[in-house]
Amino acid sequence: MSPEESDRWIHAAATAVNGSGHLVCASSPQADRQQQAEDALRHASRFPVLEQLPPDLVKAVAGFMHHYRYDKGEVIYRNSEYADRLYLVTCGTVALIDPSDDSPDPHILTPGSIFGALSMLTGAHHAAAAVAQEDVGLWVIRRKDFDILVRTHQELAVRLERFLTTQTVRNYLEQRQHFHADIATQWTRKALEQLSRGNRPLPATEEMNAEIREHKNAPMAIWLGILLDGIPESLVIGALMVTSPMISLSLLAGLFLSNYPEALSSSAGMRQQGMSLWHVLLMWSSLMLMTGIGAALGNLMFNGAPPHLFAFTKGIAAGAMLTVIAETMLPEAYLKGGSITGLTTLLGFLGAILAGEAAW
Repeated sequence: MSPEESDRWIHAAATAVNGSGHLVCASSPQADRQQQAEDALRHASRFPVLEQLPPDLVKAVAGFMHHYRYDKGEVIYRNSEYADRLYLVTCGTVALIDPSDDSPDPHILTPGSIFGALSMLTGAHHAAAAVAQEDVGLWVIRRKDFDILVRTHQELAVRLERFLTTQTVRNYLEQRQHFHADIATQWTRKALEQLSRGNRPLPATEEMNAEIREHKNAPMAIWLGILLDGIPESLVIGALMVTSPMISLSLLAGLFLSNYPEALSSSAGMRQQGMSLWHVLLMWSSLMLMTGIGAALGNLMFNGAPPHLFAFTKGIAAGAMLTVIAETMLPEAYLKGGSITGLTTLLGFLGAILAGEAAW
């Protein structure tokens, strides 16, 4: 600013403070932009990642900040608009209008307040609208620039990692973005994993939503797979009862280790998709009834049947089980559990083998 402009702004600022209690915006924010950004960042609040930064980090972050001005009544962003930046108020006030808030009065943000940070971090849509209550000056950090800062400054990455593990992020995803608790946990785990690699941006919730939509029929597919798998399985159980009145321990252990995790995974997925508890119980009860009928039919059909027919049916049952595991269980398990899926699969096979050996 020129000396004349500075005098005019100081006079206007004093008048504004006396009248409204808030500082008016300077007419030329580009003068010494870096220093102004650093000063604003030192007084930032409402976002722990950027609060009380060391001087070198303040300087680095300020280099990526951009200044914008909004006139009184101008919309900064709308509800449900995609969030790709965070905002820091430097002068004036901003009204946050939340459609889910019962209070008739908007939440007012004063200079030094950061807003839009959680929406930007998670790559979500804004849960509220932001409107300039008076002429406003804002410093902005774009998401792509924030990702660069996190990748190039270890201390900022550590601060972000610490923040991502707080209840604040989980509450935001569950209460503001209406994520199921499991999906919120998946996002946090994926974000921490990508943050530890240091060369990838944080995942966007839109990516998670796309994965959910892509796999939304997986629980039902698993249920149908268990049904198709259970038909030859139940026939084999019924056939075994022809030659032996007692079912072997190894068979029971194998059936339990294969079907119980399937049922748990599918039931959890059904609940996430909005199915009621009674609906889920009804589906599994119907499956139990159908497999019982299949076992009874198997006992009748294989009474006096030749050995090759019995062997063929057991092969079909084993193939059906393997198909269900390969096409539905393993992909769904990897999506939800990550790299531990391979180890748990191995432990399941070892458990079935040990149960068979113990039976002998």
